[in-house]
Amino acid sequence: LTTQAEHLQDEIRTLADNPSLNIGSTKQLRELFYDTADTNLKTDKNALEAIAGGSLSDPSRGKKKQLAQWIVEYRRCKSQLKRMERQRQAQEDQIRSQHSSNPSPAPSQTASEHVNE
Repeated sequence: LTTQAEHLQDEIRTLADNPSLNIGSTKQLRELFYDTADTNLKTDKNALEAIAGGSLSDPSRGKKKQLAQWIVEYRRCKSQLKRMERQRQAQEDQIRSQHSSNPSPAPSQTASEHVNE
């Protein structure tokens, strides 16, 4: 998923002709899709899906449609990666908690100690 998200990020920046595009920036996405930074315009999943479902008759519309599709997919990948990281962290915390509440047993005798008895 990390590789997929990185690939999508590269594709989005290339198609947008903006190598420094911050895909997480609502302001930059408004400017990209609406040619304005008007704060009343949405860039959430529903808005991007509406753009992605638009007509391909206008060449600039086709570019925006592809960008919207890729951004929705990019966000899905990033969200899933965050969810997986939270799960991994919770598992590590649980293991640490179990180890701290269960002290290590006393070391057992080694085989050489048994022989010497």
